[in-house]
Amino acid sequence: MLGMLKKTFVYWDAQSFLQLYKTYVRPHLEYCAPAWNPYLKKDILKLEQVQRRATKLVPQIRSLNYESRLANLGLETLKDRRERGDLIQFYKIDKKYNHVNWYYDAKLMSSVNNEGPSGGVRGAKHRICSQLTKCEARRNFLPNRVVNNWNALPTSIVTASSTNQFKNRLDNVGRNKKNEKSTIAGLR
Repeated sequence: MLGMLKKTFVYWDAQSFLQLYKTYVRPHLEYCAPAWNPYLKKDILKLEQVQRRATKLVPQIRSLNYESRLANLGLETLKDRRERGDLIQFYKIDKKYNHVNWYYDAKLMSSVNNEGPSGGVRGAKHRICSQLTKCEARRNFLPNRVVNNWNALPTSIVTASSTNQFKNRLDNVGRNKKNEKSTIAGLR
């Protein structure tokens, strides 16, 4: 798809690139991501390489590094988008907006970790625990791969009353973390 666009369009500016990329290329890269989420490093890099190559089509930012090109275009890495999508999907399942017949449900952490006077110290009531498994594929199922990111979320995000509210709060936290990283990098 990217090759066809490259042959069809001679001049690329940031606005036209974004519109064409988001319409024709990114849907192919993100198709069925919650069900098929690449976990092998080579697969992740292969998908990211498509976006890396695509962002070089805009001549004004071609000489910048990948992170700078993404920042200039207002894009995220595909890995970040998959993680965000996983959290949104898990939120929908957790709030019963989507019904899934799990063979093993995602279980909340035991009361030892989140009840009593130390509940604020050890964790929140929304924390889940991962399933112990020897199977690599099972380890990368949605409930297992979302555990660390879900448990790291503040309670205010998880207790959102709607999916849109959850997305907005999640995006605000993501923006704040990016700003902190760029501030720290600027101080060095």
